[in-house]
Amino acid sequence: MFGVRRLSIVATILTIVAAFMGSYVRGKNAGLACPDWPLCHGRLIPPLEGLILLEWGHRMLVLFLSLIIVAILVQCWWQRRPERWVATGVFVLLIVQAVLGGITVLIRLDPWVVAIHQGMALVFFGSLVVLTVLTLQSGDRQQQTRFSV
Repeated sequence: MFGVRRLSIVATILTIVAAFMGSYVRGKNAGLACPDWPLCHGRLIPPLEGLILLEWGHRMLVLFLSLIIVAILVQCWWQRRPERWVATGVFVLLIVQAVLGGITVLIRLDPWVVAIHQGMALVFFGSLVVLTVLTLQSGDRQQQTRFSV
């Protein structure tokens, strides 16, 4: 089982990858390759070809990232870590970002919604960086107290 520190680092890296992939999806005009949400062409697993694969791949990466965020949240609360409220905020921002992603598809890539979705991605990423730094710092404090005499 991975600890909160490692999961936070992995989540931060995956968020960067998801942002780049989302930009690539946008640049390739693949945003409507899956014209519905949360399904793609009415299916959990659509035909994996061309632009559909690109858009669906972005969604699957974000789904994996979401599972990691949930694992971080659960561990923070279970262990009563001081970062649990920041983890809760990151989780809430993830939900907002996912809903915005769905709305972006459902209203056919309206530029305002796309801009809000991209801006929220930055807020989410910044919050996740804060969480990661806090988990790294609290880990350092735990190491210091463990070895102190």
